Amino acid sequence: MRVLVVDHTAHVSGAEHSMLTLLAGLPPEIHPELACPFGGDLERRARAAGIDPHRIPAGDGGLRLHPSGTPKAIAAIVSGAIQTARIARRERVDLIHANSVRAGLIGVGAAALTRLPLIVHVRDVLPRGRVADATLRIVAAGADRVVAISDYVARAFARAAPSDKLTTVFNPVELERFAVHTGDRDRIRATLGVGSDEVLMGVVGQISPWKGQRETVEVLARLSDTHPQVRLAVVGEVKFAESTTRYNNRAYAREIDELVAREHLDDRVLMLGEREDIPELMQACDIVLVPSWSEPFGRVVIEALAAGTAVIATTEGGPAEIITDGHDGVLLTPRDVESWAQTVAGLVDNPQRRSRLGAAGQARAADFGVGRHVGQVAELYRAAVAGRSA
Repeated sequence: MRVLVVDHTAHVSGAEHSMLTLLAGLPPEIHPELACPFGGDLERRARAAGIDPHRIPAGDGGLRLHPSGTPKAIAAIVSGAIQTARIARRERVDLIHANSVRAGLIGVGAAALTRLPLIVHVRDVLPRGRVADATLRIVAAGADRVVAISDYVARAFARAAPSDKLTTVFNPVELERFAVHTGDRDRIRATLGVGSDEVLMGVVGQISPWKGQRETVEVLARLSDTHPQVRLAVVGEVKFAESTTRYNNRAYAREIDELVAREHLDDRVLMLGEREDIPELMQACDIVLVPSWSEPFGRVVIEALAAGTAVIATTEGGPAEIITDGHDGVLLTPRDVESWAQTVAGLVDNPQRRSRLGAAGQARAADFGVGRHVGQVAELYRAAVAGRSA
């Protein structure tokens, strides 16, 4: 079976990490091709993994009306659909797999042109609106199967576009990469300038308001007097800065820098930017924070659990489907800075509880290995091709 996977962006975030993990794990009888925009990390990482991608236009436009952005986005979708159809015919693929809702629009057009079966992966919860709801209805109508990365995402999709084609498949994590290696932790912390007597919090993700990095700095500020041994590592960069993007992410990054300076936290906040040594950083942290306002899945939650690191995560979204509150992690309402600060202080003061959470978390992470995810997706591929043939 030959499968053409379509991605709408040249950037790499959680969706692309999961997609690349899937492609690397597919069984030999399934041969994947990748169509994506060029000039970014996705092309580079695909080639490094031995995948020679096909070029299509970027489809990063936001799903809301914009005087100049909307016409450009529509043009990119149409062009992307035509080029994807050409690639599918040339490579004689059996199925198209769109890696996002935006890629799904491209996939719907390409599937209509080629009459190939289409699977669309839904990885975000879109804010309700005429354009967003219409987009989801188009995807639901044009896809043979819609895959949500959590029940939270599935419920949000169904509210806008009720469908009997919808199924949930949790994202995969390469658990062995995050397993704790004896002796590594002290070395990693030393490279960051973090002392053995300090407690390091970490927040990992693209810089954007909904990811909650500002709130983690505010948590640290509240702990400044009572817990001066606590430091914060902020890992990530601005990924999306187009005019049609929902948030002004570059302005938000500047706000964080200004807050750090205003609270005199320059020596306690590590702005690490984009990193590729996430497994090592997870091991270096004592507590990982996932304070998103709304988290579709929470790949970083699994990564931290697999590393044996205590996790405090948002109640809104996928983390609540991963963590059992108080057993293998802690769940808190997002944007409640006071509650987060009190919980962090409690974990800082109780290293034994951090260790218990970390051990239970590692056991829970085992449910999210690559093999299970690949098996579920491969079965969807086979069912879609067989169903269309029938």
